[in-house]
Amino acid sequence: MKSFHFSIAVALAVAVAACKEENQSVEYFVQNDAERAAVLKECELSDGADLDANCTNAWQAQEKVQIDRERQAAKRLFGDSPSE
Repeated sequence: MKSFHFSIAVALAVAVAACKEENQSVEYFVQNDAERAAVLKECELSDGADLDANCTNAWQAQEKVQIDRERQAAKRLFGDSPSE
């Protein structure tokens, strides 16, 4: 009976591991706005989001995108800054 329970536990562990989604890079999330938004929304609801690679990468991508948007807005308002 113990071997049956052990077999079930191993099967469940394999199934859970197989279902885990692939980790995406920061650059992937920079290029894929909809995917980044979906992952960030999911991460807001997750207890272990700070340990999840996709959450970390999506947050970093969001920061990069936001900084780029702010730089573009500054260029539109003030033009290119002189080179130093």
